[in-house]
Amino acid sequence: MHKIRKGYLAGDSRVFYHKEMELRSVAYLELLAQEFFRLIIPSQPETRIASHPYFSTYVILSEEIAGYKPLPVDSPANFTKGFYPGLGQIMITSIFLQEIDLKNGNICLNKNNHVIKIDGDWCFAAMRDSSFKHYKKAITPELLATLPYPFGYSAFNWLDMTVKGVAQQSSRMVEDDLASAPHFRQEINEAMLKILLLPDDYIKKFVDAFIPFTIKADLFIDYIKTRREELKHAALQDDFFKLYLKSRLAKEHMNQHLLQMQSFVANGNYPIMDVAEYELLEDQVSLTYDNLYERAEVDSESLNSFSRLNELKIDFSATTSKKRLVDYRDLLLKKINNCIESFSKSSDNSQEEQSIRLIQLAEEKRKLVYDSFFQLEKRFIDLEQLGFDAHIKLFTKKQKEMSIKSLGNPKYSEAARKAHLLCNRLQQARNNFTSLDKPFEQAKKDFKRECLLAVKDARAILDNHREWKGKIKKFIIDIISFLTAGLSAQLGLFGKTDSGAKLDNLEQLVSKNFN
Repeated sequence: MHKIRKGYLAGDSRVFYHKEMELRSVAYLELLAQEFFRLIIPSQPETRIASHPYFSTYVILSEEIAGYKPLPVDSPANFTKGFYPGLGQIMITSIFLQEIDLKNGNICLNKNNHVIKIDGDWCFAAMRDSSFKHYKKAITPELLATLPYPFGYSAFNWLDMTVKGVAQQSSRMVEDDLASAPHFRQEINEAMLKILLLPDDYIKKFVDAFIPFTIKADLFIDYIKTRREELKHAALQDDFFKLYLKSRLAKEHMNQHLLQMQSFVANGNYPIMDVAEYELLEDQVSLTYDNLYERAEVDSESLNSFSRLNELKIDFSATTSKKRLVDYRDLLLKKINNCIESFSKSSDNSQEEQSIRLIQLAEEKRKLVYDSFFQLEKRFIDLEQLGFDAHIKLFTKKQKEMSIKSLGNPKYSEAARKAHLLCNRLQQARNNFTSLDKPFEQAKKDFKRECLLAVKDARAILDNHREWKGKIKKFIIDIISFLTAGLSAQLGLFGKTDSGAKLDNLEQLVSKNFN
């Protein structure tokens, strides 16, 4: 836990929060990450670093956010309508920096209801802690197309879509329609363009301004350069981005970004660039923009059609509901058809052999899509028949009610903690069941085992507190009964009075339906 206080800096009227850091390397990592956000999104608050000369401790200084408030939890339509702008820029920049802790509290609203990013000490996650190297972080066309949902991207927290490493099947903060909202796509496009326009030598100057040589600044420089090329490859396959590149707005954003790069000041008094370097930077940025524009123009050439189709990944692992399963299937099939159409428009009669090869490759890809789709569809149908998702949603609601009660009554604390654990275990069991890591029958048996273990743990709570009356006893029975779904009425589960008998019937029902 960080020690945090606030105050003023000498000669500055702004309020800064002071956060003591345990590790020097993490302090500089957070400084670089937060200032990179400010480079791409000028409305971001300034971040500085300070150290204590005697105790060798480091402090992150973060400019106070006027009107700070958490992101609203139950207003998803307001994000889609554009009432809370800025989420698109922050999400794509977070992915670029491999931020894995994008939870409410590390992202907020300011007085103008603009989304603001704070607390970036879990950016560059794999560089900070090698145990996160296995986290998926590839920037792909599919990831760009499905934001705000982090398709194929691993995070410990991602708003309320991934919580403590567990993917949730729905979100109360955003809705599916946000992915296609014009303002949200525009925010993503703007941030991507600004990142892609950063020249190599500017990246070096920027990192050197924040990272001491002793912390191996070259690693961060190489990371940003490599990540920029990865982003470029994905962005130039994104139809929204290619259309944006051809717009007057993209030119305006380029010019605004150029001024931001030229005037950027680090740690309050250290300009990234000398005035004498401005003209060279203008030439570099203009040349990069022209190259991007040309690449977008020739993207439909036949060679690119082969490349895009061959590199198209068939990965349904992020589809957490039947609707998203169908949407992702349709997205993949559309991409396959687009590759064929692009080739047809750019090819002539001399390319008949290539056309046959492309069609064969397209059929292989379609087969992979449908095979994966039907396997997952069967698993979602099984969950629907159990009513599993509806009950998990109700379970989560009841668990939160219990947590609130525990604040005023310590007797509820352990039960609330166990209920939270049960919720996560059932959610994880669902995620495992709807992955394609194991054959259907094995996945079904594992799902049964994981659910029954969760039930057994919750039953132990009930048996240990039989003297409790009223809501806590019924609460435990209700949340465990979610596994029975619509079948609970057949057993008369809620008509019985003996709680132990109810749980016995529940375990038998789950076992029977997942043999």
